[in-house]
Amino acid sequence: MEAKYVLIGGGVASVKAAMGIRELDPEGSILIVRGEPTMPYDRPPLSKGILMEQMTAEDAESKDPSFYPKNHVELLLGTKAGSIDLAGKRVALSDGNEVAYEKLLIATGSRANRPNIPGIELKGAHLLREIEDSLGIRDDMKTAKRVVTIGAGYIGMEVGADCLAKGIQLELVDPVDHPWGRLVSPVTGNYLRSAFEKKGATFHMGEEVEAIVGENRVEGVRLKSGKTIPADMVVIGVGIQRNLELAKSAGLSMHERHGVMVDETLRTSDPNVWAAGDIAAFVEPTAGEHWHHEHHLNADWQGKQAGRNMAGAGEKYDQVAYFFSDMDDIHMALRGVPNHGESARVIGDVDAGEFTELYGRPDGTICMGVVFSHDEKALDPVSDKLEEAIKARMKVADFQV
Repeated sequence: MEAKYVLIGGGVASVKAAMGIRELDPEGSILIVRGEPTMPYDRPPLSKGILMEQMTAEDAESKDPSFYPKNHVELLLGTKAGSIDLAGKRVALSDGNEVAYEKLLIATGSRANRPNIPGIELKGAHLLREIEDSLGIRDDMKTAKRVVTIGAGYIGMEVGADCLAKGIQLELVDPVDHPWGRLVSPVTGNYLRSAFEKKGATFHMGEEVEAIVGENRVEGVRLKSGKTIPADMVVIGVGIQRNLELAKSAGLSMHERHGVMVDETLRTSDPNVWAAGDIAAFVEPTAGEHWHHEHHLNADWQGKQAGRNMAGAGEKYDQVAYFFSDMDDIHMALRGVPNHGESARVIGDVDAGEFTELYGRPDGTICMGVVFSHDEKALDPVSDKLEEAIKARMKVADFQV
């Protein structure tokens, strides 16, 4: 088996890479190697539209199934890449076959952290990363009365908002002192806590989970402080692990913290191999150094750019990071690099959930901004201004909404 372009990973980065390739090369053969047996899909609906029964699994697909044959893109589903021979330009597949390539994209993404918590194997205890996880949570939500989320980060808060919207009692546990504690300041974190508490949620911040308890099915969550929280469903959202093993075993240059080293065009240390998405340690324009981002739009944008560059564009990737979240009627957009500056200024009404928080570097310039509104359409104008301000290294004091 052979293809001019082989795209490993099969998520949104690979789909967008195929689109980028076709913009410049209408004929070169493209093969997407995808470990999951399903058609490629976008992950944001897994904790939003699908759980709220507003979308089907098919609605979440990255492209209509007709896109692939129309664009002469071959999909190899349910098959993983086992190893890469860089010198021979060949990929060994989990089904025993090999595929030769001219240009290779590695976009293997991430997997959900599965913490070593006793009882995690019980029915009613869920991780959320793949479409089957989302469908399983949705089914359990139909009968659940009390839900505990382990983690008050992106997954815990988004799933928690869905539970509250369905009238399910919600309790959230996290060892940090405020929601989204690894991403934002106490100003934003405490706003989220207050907004959720007004809808009936209970937070157990600064607490750690000792075990999920029950006989055959979840009955509760026991904390290390000794308290047990009754529950008939648990959702664990404690981060992800990037799938770096394939790139590392191939011998590509790796950053000690951020993954597969790539240059400004997303090319790796091998001239015939590119990387995109969660695993790519790219030159981040805000940080001014190698960094990585774990979010849908990063994979989307990098995949498209990597595809164009594989087809010869040679273009620099310099997008300012864009994170977003929707928690029922709370909408958020974040621009810049999380954990790279200090909270410096708040514009607007925090209590009303209509505000922008700016984060600054020691020199007073903006490195990150997060905007909240109950009107989703109000986010983009401020987000665009934040992007321009970050690129221009505007002072925090000079920013105007």
